[in-house]
Amino acid sequence: MAFKHVEIKFSYDMPDAYLYQSTKEGKKGSHTYKGPEKLWIFMNKITNKRSGDPGTNELEDDYMPTYRDYKVLIDCVEHPLICELLEPDVDDLFLDNRPYTTETLPTKRKNGEYFTHMEPEMPSPDHTYEIADIEFNPNGHDPKTGIGGTWVYPLPFKKPHVSWYSAKKVRWSKLSGSDGHV
Repeated sequence: MAFKHVEIKFSYDMPDAYLYQSTKEGKKGSHTYKGPEKLWIFMNKITNKRSGDPGTNELEDDYMPTYRDYKVLIDCVEHPLICELLEPDVDDLFLDNRPYTTETLPTKRKNGEYFTHMEPEMPSPDHTYEIADIEFNPNGHDPKTGIGGTWVYPLPFKKPHVSWYSAKKVRWSKLSGSDGHV
């Protein structure tokens, strides 16, 4: 069954800064979901998190996923943020015209130019939330129809890509490697 396409503008909570885990400043982002009005997603029965790649929009009503999973039919008009995250149309972090900040890093490329780090002032939802950690509460969920149950809020924010321990480990390794060259 194919679903009609919709465009829904929505707002979402943002952390105080990119990769922070706090919301003390009450920041909000806005985005437009462009996709099917309903979306099938497969969730893992043990973790209640998305199972692998998102499902197709054109499942037959009687389709059954593998024994490890269950299907959820998401109403994207009601949950545009969830649909955008679990089946984003495109990674549009730098494709639109939103403003972004640029920071020159203290590391040079082979050609002698400094590396730069760019991030949008208002990251898109897929760069705000940790998609793999989004949970579904299946209480009241009908596995045949995919209807029922609830999403677990607040959604988890994207975690830092590097921990302090791993940053220190790289530093220690470089210092240790340079000790014999002095």
